[in-house]
Amino acid sequence: MGIKNKKGLALLDGFKIGILAGTMVITLGACADSSSAQKENTQKQTTQTTEKKNAKASDTNKAKESEQEDTEFNKKATKAYKDLLVELHDKQTLEGKKVEFDPATSDIEYNEFAITDINGDGKKDLILVYNTASEIGVFGKVYGYDEKTNSLKSKVVCGPNMHFYENGALRDELPKSENASEKVIWPFGLWKYDKTKDEYEKIAYVSARNSEEGELGSEDLEEFPTDIDADGNGIVYKISEDDENYHYLDDKGYNEWINSYLGSGKEKKIDYSKLTAENIK
Repeated sequence: MGIKNKKGLALLDGFKIGILAGTMVITLGACADSSSAQKENTQKQTTQTTEKKNAKASDTNKAKESEQEDTEFNKKATKAYKDLLVELHDKQTLEGKKVEFDPATSDIEYNEFAITDINGDGKKDLILVYNTASEIGVFGKVYGYDEKTNSLKSKVVCGPNMHFYENGALRDELPKSENASEKVIWPFGLWKYDKTKDEYEKIAYVSARNSEEGELGSEDLEEFPTDIDADGNGIVYKISEDDENYHYLDDKGYNEWINSYLGSGKEKKIDYSKLTAENIK
């Protein structure tokens, strides 16, 4: 058995104490670092949460302000639209001009209107469908409101059968005649909404040509363009940009052309009301 060295034991105990003390210092240092990091993370999270709340509150306030502005605009617009509708209902005039109307054969309340945001800009428009007239006297019309001048602005005047699309396109048709062919389309106008001008720009007037019946919906009986009728079904489509500029398309060409304007757009549903005194209130 060896002899115990008290001095050696003392040195060993001192060494152990030193290691323990060092470990405690490291541990305390790590805890301090961890605590500091936690505080920083907490502060960051608090700051981020506050920023998000402030941003959300700001967005909410902006939305409320925008909604309030739109509401004020729409209140003024609706009043102006109803004033015009009262004029049409009571006097059979629009903006002081007489419309075609025969009280002996027609009822002014048969006409229709809708006050709605047709362009998706948050501002209400007036859509007017006037049917109580002859074929040349009927029309469809869309009005907007100019807040600066407190006046109405005509966005389009077209046929009374209006079809609005979500992509800004508008297709209007004249009333069909009793002997209208079911084989081909009835003539219509195609329009596109221009945001910069806040009105509808006319793209073309479209009619069908039947080799046996001439041009449907028209008295124009010019020679049928057989060279355009690629599929030989006796039907082509006349695309008229104006009275002097037009061209013909066969079925395939027409479908490609019309789909370039209407293909990506879904038709909007418009809830019309009859032009009665009760509905105008």
